[in-house]
Amino acid sequence: MGNTVGLTPLEVQQISQCTNFDEKDVRKIFRKYQKLDKVSKGNVNYFDMLRLPEISQNPLGEKVAKSLSHSQINPSVDFTTFISNLNTFNSNNQEAKIKFYFKVYDTDEDGFISKQDVENVFSLLVNNEIKKYQLKDIIDTLFSQINLKNENHFDYQEFKSLVLQMQEQM
Repeated sequence: MGNTVGLTPLEVQQISQCTNFDEKDVRKIFRKYQKLDKVSKGNVNYFDMLRLPEISQNPLGEKVAKSLSHSQINPSVDFTTFISNLNTFNSNNQEAKIKFYFKVYDTDEDGFISKQDVENVFSLLVNNEIKKYQLKDIIDTLFSQINLKNENHFDYQEFKSLVLQMQEQM
């Protein structure tokens, strides 16, 4: 499904069955994907994804684009991988969503979320609306209130536990 000509009705049906998108949505997403693939190479990369308004207008857009296009082998994704990645947001698969958000917050990609990682993400979210020392105080308070194995960072399992605890409190 790396082609840019179109999807057959069978391909649309198969993708719909493997995702939480109906066939109409699959075709709509494919048209948007084709617009991103301006040179008809059959895949899109990080820079292509940044052209999506839903990503470019998001304060975390660069991180989202990087997470959607990230692959150890090839930083470009074909349509099947693209729609599969999008399906993370459209599914009830809580584990996939938590993994995605962990990747967004792990800005240095070391497998941990450190105070610096959180500062990087929060800075994007608040768009320098608060002073750096205030942001640091918020992050220090956050880390002091979370029961961590290491006070300076947390791993995926701790992040997952934290997210699940927060959901229970809501």
